[in-house]
Amino acid sequence: MILVPFVEWLIREKLIQADEGPAVVTDYTQTLQTLPPDLLRAATTRIKATWHYRSKPLPGDLRQAVSDQWKERTTDYRRLQTMEMKARLEMKQKSVHSVRKLEKPKEIKASEPEPILVDPNAKENQEQIAEWKRQLNLS
Repeated sequence: MILVPFVEWLIREKLIQADEGPAVVTDYTQTLQTLPPDLLRAATTRIKATWHYRSKPLPGDLRQAVSDQWKERTTDYRRLQTMEMKARLEMKQKSVHSVRKLEKPKEIKASEPEPILVDPNAKENQEQIAEWKRQLNLS
């Protein structure tokens, strides 16, 4: 357990009495249970190296000692969650598209001209109609 050596250090440094040790371990354990073991170990190491007060460090002091690492880790975790959600969504969209049946494209014959609506009696269209008749060898 990480906190036992830390509490022993508190006793050696006379920051707590020896009979307070078990209660302090219980208090720290309950309060710091959300910190991963590696961060808790880093926090106790940092506090041991830098603590210069006459009172024992509070659990908040241990959290503060590793707050930057904790913030970075939680931010990375949230980014990973977001990436996972995006990947799942993309996979779901791809699977929906692959299941859909593609419609067969309508065949267009090259010999069929596209229909154009023209009034054959209008004067301005007479030249165009004559040109079309020449192209179709109808004249």
